[in-house]
Amino acid sequence: MRGNSADGIQTRQTGVVLAITLLILLIVTVVGVSGMDASTIQFNLARNAYAKHESFQNAESTMLIGEIAWDEKLSRCLNDAANCTENITPPLVDRIDTIDWDSISGEGDTVYGKYVVEYLGWRPVPGDNEVFIRLYRLTARGESQDKSSRTVIQTVYRKCTKADGVTCDG
Repeated sequence: MRGNSADGIQTRQTGVVLAITLLILLIVTVVGVSGMDASTIQFNLARNAYAKHESFQNAESTMLIGEIAWDEKLSRCLNDAANCTENITPPLVDRIDTIDWDSISGEGDTVYGKYVVEYLGWRPVPGDNEVFIRLYRLTARGESQDKSSRTVIQTVYRKCTKADGVTCDG
C-alpha cells in the first residue's frame, strides 16, 4: 500500500506498527491473566486461614462455656448431694472419632459448637487424706460458619472435693 507523506513523497507502509501493538497487547493480556490467577490463589489462602481461625475460636468458646456449665453443675451437686438428680460421672469415650457429634444435645450443644464431658476418676491430694481431686476431660468441637473447617480441642478439668463430698478451694 502506498501513501503520501507531508512533503509529497510516496512511502510504503507495511503494518509493522500494527504487529508490534498486537504483540504488546498479547503480552499485557498474559500478564493480566496470570496476575488474576495469583490473586485468586491468595484469596483462597486467606479464606481458608480465616475459616481455620474461626473454627478454633469457636472451639475455645465452646470449651469455656462447657467448663463454666460443668463447674456450676458440680458445685451444685457436690454441695447438695441429697437434691442432685444429675449424673456427675459421665462415661469415658473410647476414641474421639467415635463420638456422635450430631446426637449431642442439651448442655453439650452451644452456639459455637459442641462439647463432651468424660469422668476420669478421682485422685487424693498428696499429704492430705481429706481432700480429693475429681478429674474430667472436656472435648470441644468448633466449626467455621461456612462448615469448611473443624477444630477439636481437649482439656482436663479438676474439681477439688473434701472427703464428705463438699467442694473446696484448690
